[in-house]
Amino acid sequence: MDALANRVLGWASVEGGAPRGSKIRAAWIVVLLHIAVRLALSLLYAGAPRWLMALPALAFVAGWWRRLMRPVAVVLALVQCARFAAAYPDVSNHYLVECLAIVVFAVVDLERDPEAGLCLDLLRWLGVTVLFLSGLQKCLHGTYFKGQFLAYMVANAERFRLFFRPMLSAPDLAHLTSLDNAINMLPLKPAGPYRVHSLLFVAVSNAVWLGELLLPVGLLIKRTRSLALVGALVLMAGILVSSNELFFDTLFINLLLLFARSDVNWKLLPLSLASYGYYLLAGFGLVRGSFVW
Repeated sequence: MDALANRVLGWASVEGGAPRGSKIRAAWIVVLLHIAVRLALSLLYAGAPRWLMALPALAFVAGWWRRLMRPVAVVLALVQCARFAAAYPDVSNHYLVECLAIVVFAVVDLERDPEAGLCLDLLRWLGVTVLFLSGLQKCLHGTYFKGQFLAYMVANAERFRLFFRPMLSAPDLAHLTSLDNAINMLPLKPAGPYRVHSLLFVAVSNAVWLGELLLPVGLLIKRTRSLALVGALVLMAGILVSSNELFFDTLFINLLLLFARSDVNWKLLPLSLASYGYYLLAGFGLVRGSFVW
């Protein structure tokens, strides 16, 4: 059984390339900061005493010390899992991914070289599993085949409307715009149909779930990994721009970058830090802006 587990985990291993230390360090900082910002803003939105908001910041600072990495990860994992259990089932799939990411750092001993490699393999597997299950869910629900779900989002969310406007004909756009908030106005306003005639729009809709199903497979095959990584990043860029899910996508893109041979996530760490700084400032209302969890 151990041999089988090692073989399966090894499918996500990246041989050669940059030293694993810089990749792990960058991944840890991103996950740590992600959880700290999530907790700080959650406390803010819950109206908690201001002094409590200093605790996530203290955890982030403590996590920079190598000796405290695992203790901090264990504490944050317990906090995140407790919050998940308390809020269940009213929790998002994004929050589950965040919990699993911090749990990975809590269960491995990075002082041991084999477990350092295991940490990276688990984080990579987390990325491909999330991507694949997302595509599988879309396939099973069947609302992407004719573009119905994206059409619904175009009708009800301005950010989707702006992104997909060039792909829609004037009649389709007018029809979907007329259905804005229709679900909440039944039976006074008809809710649907969320159908469009644009072949490009329907093709993009199907490309999303197909990409989410096929690209994870490509990431696990060494010969196709580089091409699949580019494809996955392009897919995530489209999702990011259309949905404005900046917060989660910052974490998820960093998970995908672990498949690169070079330490791209370490080189892009300043950009990740700046992104989380923006989320924190926007969340506290210190700068104008918005983002989706």
